[in-house]
Amino acid sequence: MLLSTGMVPRARRATPDHLVGVAKAADELGYHCLWFGDRTVYAVDYESGGPDHKEGLPWDISAQQNEGIVNLSWVLANTTRLRAGVSVMIIPLRNPVVLARQVATVDYLSKGRLNFGIGVGGIPEEFAAVNVPWARRGARADEYIAAMKTLWGPDPKPKFSGEFISFPEVYCNPKPAQEGGPPLYIGGHSDAAYRRVGRYADAWAAGRGRPDYIAETMVKIRAYAEAAGRDPASIKVMCTTWQVAAEDTRRRLAELEEAGVDEVVVPVEGRELSEVRDYLAKTQELLA
Repeated sequence: MLLSTGMVPRARRATPDHLVGVAKAADELGYHCLWFGDRTVYAVDYESGGPDHKEGLPWDISAQQNEGIVNLSWVLANTTRLRAGVSVMIIPLRNPVVLARQVATVDYLSKGRLNFGIGVGGIPEEFAAVNVPWARRGARADEYIAAMKTLWGPDPKPKFSGEFISFPEVYCNPKPAQEGGPPLYIGGHSDAAYRRVGRYADAWAAGRGRPDYIAETMVKIRAYAEAAGRDPASIKVMCTTWQVAAEDTRRRLAELEEAGVDEVVVPVEGRELSEVRDYLAKTQELLA
């Protein structure tokens, strides 16, 4: 089971030095990937989007939070082995042609060290902020994935025709360093999301799912993959866990591995960089 770490690049964690310090610590300690949360914008007032948003989010939404693609570029340029990814980016909020070129360029410049986590989104106000219709966002996301994969593919002059995005033959270079594009991690906890994972993803971004839930859901996802003509065994699963007492964490990691989890993400802890490095080193020992 691969060990990764992750954080939201917000407030004090969004500074250039802090980001590089965390990335270099993870790189030197042998972590697989550094994952970042992403958000396009926050609305000042949320009238919808679930109880968490109605009651107020548990962090300062006015604080600085770095944009996902730029953030990845910064840490990949300052490391040599570590992979980096965003989990998840709400792709219906972005132009897929521009996004495909950004992702391909970062993957090319980092020599194939990019992972790409994507989602459909669940907050209407954030769609309104970029003038994207809330309705049929799932269908839009599916089409955007197909369009990006077309641009990342071997055709030197790709073209695409769809309901939400169409383009004639174009040159879209560079191609990603990873053939066909970076690994796609698709998040979500609905039947539509599981079907999307089965059809398109390299891995399911399962969030903080329980081991039994993950194992049960992967049965569904692999059935969707088989129905789409894909090898069900090729789809991996990544989940997040929290550091608690060492024995509890060791037991949790063992349970996740038994449930078939391929990659576990432990969120960064510690205010100072020395504290972050100590935390990452101690967590790494739990898998030894």
